[in-house]
Amino acid sequence: MLATSAIVGVAIGSIFGGDFLKHGRRKTIIQMNVVGLIGSMFTFILNFEAICFGRFLYGMSAGTLLCATPKYLDEVIPPRLIDKGFGTSTNILINLSVMMVLMMAIGMPDEAKDLQTTSYWYLIYTIQIPFQIFVIIMHLFIYTEEPIDFSVREGKRGEALKLIAKVYSGESRERQI
Repeated sequence: MLATSAIVGVAIGSIFGGDFLKHGRRKTIIQMNVVGLIGSMFTFILNFEAICFGRFLYGMSAGTLLCATPKYLDEVIPPRLIDKGFGTSTNILINLSVMMVLMMAIGMPDEAKDLQTTSYWYLIYTIQIPFQIFVIIMHLFIYTEEPIDFSVREGKRGEALKLIAKVYSGESRERQI
């Protein structure tokens, strides 16, 4: 049930992730990391239903972020850098993270009586918390703009022009060299 609640959350987040993106890529990334953080906090409650609910929330945020992050990067990274690893980095990092958590599960005890006394599962269920906090801080203080494409679609011409100048300012200098 614990694993299934997270998988159901990922499926629902992936299905409805595009709907969240309509409100902003950056905004969705911040909000879903907060939802994931809340879900992670629910796993500290020693109650089966609370842990399942927390895993579901975390899964839903992860599923939505699987939609939002590649879209955000696609709209932010200048075309000249896509072939320099940015195009595949999202998928590689996602798969490495999943592999890391699965490998951590090897440390879980095999015996049922040991499963009742171990706290190792706390580590597995909460290892993402520092990363969630890091992403929230980065998007609140460093990456403060929505992508150019989103600004254009929302009719924010002035903001889009400022972002174009910011993102592509070094490109004309590189061509001259």
